[in-house]
Amino acid sequence: MLYIIITCYFGLLFLCGPMTAILIISKNSWGNIPKLFLSILHKFQESFSLVVDDSIEVDGKYSKVIEKEYDGILFDNIKKSLSYFNLTSCDNGLDAFVPLSNALTKAGIEAIIDDDLSRICDKSPVRRWNLMGIPPINKDIKMNIFLYIIALISILIRYSIIFPCRLFLLISSFIFIGIVAIIGKVKNVSKEEGTYISITIARLFTASMGYVGYYKDRQYQPSGPGIAVANHLTANDIQILWSDVNYGSKNGYSLTGQKHTGIIGLLEACSSTFLDTLWLERSNKDDRKKFQKNVLDAARDTKFRTILLFPEGYCTNNTTVCQFRKSLFADDICIYPIAIKQDPRLGDAFWYEDDFLSYTLRLLTSWATVYHVRYLPAQYKQPFENDIEFACRIQKTIANAACIKFIKDNSTELFKKEVFRQKQLNITKEKFGHFIIEQLENWEKLKLLNIYEDAKFPSNYVVKQPLINDEFYANIITSSTH
Repeated sequence: MLYIIITCYFGLLFLCGPMTAILIISKNSWGNIPKLFLSILHKFQESFSLVVDDSIEVDGKYSKVIEKEYDGILFDNIKKSLSYFNLTSCDNGLDAFVPLSNALTKAGIEAIIDDDLSRICDKSPVRRWNLMGIPPINKDIKMNIFLYIIALISILIRYSIIFPCRLFLLISSFIFIGIVAIIGKVKNVSKEEGTYISITIARLFTASMGYVGYYKDRQYQPSGPGIAVANHLTANDIQILWSDVNYGSKNGYSLTGQKHTGIIGLLEACSSTFLDTLWLERSNKDDRKKFQKNVLDAARDTKFRTILLFPEGYCTNNTTVCQFRKSLFADDICIYPIAIKQDPRLGDAFWYEDDFLSYTLRLLTSWATVYHVRYLPAQYKQPFENDIEFACRIQKTIANAACIKFIKDNSTELFKKEVFRQKQLNITKEKFGHFIIEQLENWEKLKLLNIYEDAKFPSNYVVKQPLINDEFYANIITSSTH
């Protein structure tokens, strides 16, 4: 009996591990079997899993806590709300700034209640228990016992079957890329061979991480010179997109990104032996300029595959599309927008752990990590657009396709780096200072033109000469502009 159990166990491991690797290397797959497995898990989850956060209406999307008046770039929103009255229309300096003070106070309270910034680097929100870890507590003792039994069965299946199979596939992908890198050092790898290698490695790796991809509108898949841009969830987004390239296809992606050290840096070096790659060191200003020029040149060169870029610069938990860098949204460059949306119900792809090993172990032992990828029509910069407007339009297009919100300000930089927070604070202070000075100058112009009787202000305001020499004004202007 024990012999039969052991035989069945190792037979199952071979079927899920080595057999999957053989199918991938031979350009085949399991077809819809992984998606069927997912649908069974989702039905089981909906039937037996308890709600852990009833504030979440849609998995992977935060619900609004309040309706915010000041959302996004602080100064721009507050200036719009102040456009209907004049800050120089009160008897004294203190009263003149009451509307501005009220607006700033309200914006601060709104940010405390519903903060858009800090949540983009947290776990992706889910409504129900994901059948992993400790189950939620229920008042019904029998239900608690049942949930703990499910949790134990989950641990048994994930660590005794899923983990060994995925670990085998992960090691297989490393061995495969290592062998290819050695071969690439002694002989030139053709473009067709590079495509086969890239697809195979991507599919081995995504299988090892439990990724299941749903791809939509493949007719818009990048197919020529240009830049493919997508919102960024993990460093593994590259493999997700390469996995959908067909063998024998002339499509594919040239890789770009930040130079890394450690195992990721080693993989980048190996990739350069069979793919077109462009790496940069963000901390080096000269390197950034050189990188920008090289990418734009490659995007116009038919010898290169489509350049793959993630303009947000940093990964987020897929609840928001952050501001796109404008530098590569240039004239005559074809932009291929790609919207990526994860379904976190059975596994979260976002890297929120302190180290990469913990993150990898979580993915290796999760039920699945589900991606929905939608290709969007190619876009060009319009004659009336500048670089910032074009980048913002593409950002909005991707956010709408993924059904998630977008943020105009540089959220990831503000969240991760103190120097950027101080820089943004100084910029905001300077803008408010100029706004105040502009109000005073407008009043001076009205005075010189002697048209106070015809000036139009709200009926509850009386235009009177502000105390320009008042120490209050001087302090406000000085502190706001320095």
